[in-house]
Amino acid sequence: AERGPPQAIIEVTLRIRSTNSRPTELAIIAPTNFNFTENCLVDGGADVVQCAPRQPFRTASNEVRQQALLRCTEDGLSENPGDVKIQVVTPRVTPSTKSW
Repeated sequence: AERGPPQAIIEVTLRIRSTNSRPTELAIIAPTNFNFTENCLVDGGADVVQCAPRQPFRTASNEVRQQALLRCTEDGLSENPGDVKIQVVTPRVTPSTKSW
């Protein structure tokens, strides 16, 4: 992800690899306090056609993290779909962990 000021909309590049399956949906869970824009897809490559926020995800440690659903073509995700770019809103304060 590129660097951005607090609560900025930035692009995040996802490198997705799919082996032995062709999923038609993927759930993306953001780092703590990051949020997804309403239509978060910037560039879906050949296989991803939509990105939309969905209900927050609660971790085993009871932490709430935002998630989005990536919808793929009817044929599903190819083995090497290339990079997918989405938009997220950065948190007010830079978090200690920014892992996706």
